[in-house]
Parts: sequence; C-alpha cells; structure tokens
Amino acid sequence: MRMKRGIFMFDEGIICTKSEAGCACECDKKCHHKCHDKCHCGTNPCCCCRGPAGPMGPKGPMGHPGPKGERGPAGPHGAMGLPGPKGERGPKGEKGDKGEPGKPGKQGEKGEPGEPGKQGEKGERGEQGPQGIQGERGEQGPQGIQGEHGEKGEKGEHGEKGEQGEPGVCKSGGELVKNSSFEFWHNDKPDDWDTPTPDAVEQQFGQGSVHSGGLAASMYNDAFLRQTIYDICPDCHYNFSFFAHAEGGNVGFTATVIFLTEYANVVGAEITVRQHDLVNSSGSFSYYRVITDAAPKGVTGAIISFHVRTNGNQKMDLDDVSFSIA
Repeated sequence: MRMKRGIFMFDEGIICTKSEAGCACECDKKCHHKCHDKCHCGTNPCCCCRGPAGPMGPKGPMGHPGPKGERGPAGPHGAMGLPGPKGERGPKGEKGDKGEPGKPGKQGEKGEPGEPGKQGEKGERGEQGPQGIQGERGEQGPQGIQGEHGEKGEKGEHGEKGEQGEPGVCKSGGELVKNSSFEFWHNDKPDDWDTPTPDAVEQQFGQGSVHSGGLAASMYNDAFLRQTIYDICPDCHYNFSFFAHAEGGNVGFTATVIFLTEYANVVGAEITVRQHDLVNSSGSFSYYRVITDAAPKGVTGAIISFHVRTNGNQKMDLDDVSFSIA
C-alpha cells in the first residue's frame, strides 16, 4: 500500500479515500469487504483508516482556472462619497418649446389719473333725434346779474305826433310774443324771430329736447336770438318767462328785456345762468320767470333777447317764451 496525503493507494490499484465521518472508511466499488471496525485497519485492501498526518508536501503547480462562476448577488449600497469638484458649464442647449400661458396675475393697483387730453375737433352735426317726453317744470332760479348796456343806436326820424289817448291802464292784452313755441320755421330760421348768428340757431325736434309742441330752438355757442315787441304800455310791469334745457354740462345763457325809447334804451330785466348750472338731463327743462321794471314813459317797444355760451358741440334748447303785462 502506498499513501499520498489523505489518499491510500493499494497494490491492486484500489483507491480508498477518507470519509468526512472520521475513522469510518468507504470502499471502492471493486471491494466486496468491509472494514473490521472504524479505527483498526487490517490488511484488507478495502479498508482505509486515518493514519497520522505526514509532513506537508511541496506545493503543486497551479491548475488551470476553472470556468467563470455565476455572478453573486449585489452587495449593500456603500456610503455616499464626498461631492466632486464643480465641472465646467456645458454649452447652451437649444430653445425648448413654448410653454402654456400661466394663469392671469392679480389686478394691479389703480394708477393715478392722467392729464386731460386736448379738446378734439368739432365733429359734424348729427341728425336730430326724436322728440323726448316732456319733463316736469322745475323751480325758477335766482335772477342773474345785469350785464353792461349796449351802445346807443342812431336816432330815428321823429314821427308825427298822435292824438292823446285816454289815461292808460295796465290791463293784460294776452301773450305778446309771436311764434313763442317755435313751431313755425322758414329758411332754417324761426318765424318772427331775428338772429345775427343764423349758423348757430337750428330747429330742434328730438325726443327729450322739446318742452311742448313738436319743435324748439337749439342755440350753439355765442348764438343770439331776439324778437321786438310793440304796443308796450308805459309805467306797466311785464312778465317775462321761458323754458330752457342744456345738452351738455358747459352751457350758460343770458336773457334780457330792453325797453326802447326815443332817447335811450333801458334794461327792464335780465336773467343769467352760469355754465354747469343749467339742467341737462334728458326730458327735463328749467323754468325761468322775472317781472320787469316799469316801462319808462315814452316807451315805443321792447326787445326780448337770448345770448348762449357753450363749449364745443354743446347747446341750449329754448321753448315756450312768454311776455305779457304782469
């Protein structure tokens, strides 16, 4: 029997190897005998027993590497290392697609009002609208300040002296104004009325701009409208009244009664309304009335006159003028 480390070699070429169980031995398939016991070896070539360990032999040559084994499971995740130094900035990328618009932001605070713009050019005069419903009669305003006297006209020729009449009595003869409600017009001018500014006086028939009837007189900036009345009785007081309505906020006027005499003209009454003080709501008219001073002796007539002041295309509507003995 020959022995290598851990391997017993018998002459018959039978190999016995040590069992992991210690002294127990295992026999080759060619051996039909079993060991007598676990720790006593006889000459039976089929019995192998652990003998004392011999000295370690020299290291043999490295064998050929075996086939690559399967990859083992992944180990636990290691601790995170310190961040590396910041790299250089890369090139600018291409512009991306436009995103959807965001929700509207909250409304900002209201800014301070800007300076008023310049007044625009005067537009063309629009067509007259339909007549409005007549509003309630407003209260009479206070009497305005008397204006300056006009220049004295040239003295007319002296007429023949008439017969002396009976002592006068201030008895009303009814309405003295002709075409007082401006219902009659010819050539764009109201009948029985005179104006030195025909382009600033026009017929009015819009709804809400006529006090009574179907028409009124509209007067633009710096317009004059007047009528001369005769058969005035000296020493008598007269009622002077009318209805007025503004189309715009900057409308004012002056209405005057002037008694005519042989030697001078005498202001008998005057009403002045400033701009912004004349009612301008649709269908509403202001009523104005004044009683004149007593007509002077030698009176030959009276002039009732209206002078209007407005801004831009604003205007005043005049209707139902009246003049009669008080």
